[in-house]
Amino acid sequence: VPAEKLVLLANGEIVGEFELEQAGTLDPQHPAVRFEDSVQVAPLSDTWYAAIATGPEGERLDPVFRGCRAVGVTNALKVDVDGNGKFDPPTP
Repeated sequence: VPAEKLVLLANGEIVGEFELEQAGTLDPQHPAVRFEDSVQVAPLSDTWYAAIATGPEGERLDPVFRGCRAVGVTNALKVDVDGNGKFDPPTP
C-alpha cells in the first residue's frame, strides 16, 4: 500500500509530521516497516495519542477501492499523566 506521510496526534492536535521511507528501505526482510524512530512527548495532563499514515495525494487504490486514497489509523493510546489510575479526558 502506498504511504508517504505519518502524522502524530495528541488530543486531536498535530504534534508531529514525518516522511515515511520507501517499502524495503529500512528493513528489506520486512518491507512494511516504513518508520523506525523514537518520538519524545511530555504531556502535562492525561493525553491520548494516535498516528495516521496517508498515501500520496492523487494516488488511488484502484481497482480494489476505486477512487480511495490509502489511509491507516492506529487506535488511541491513552496516557494517565496524573497517575490516578484512570484517563481523564481533556476539557474543551
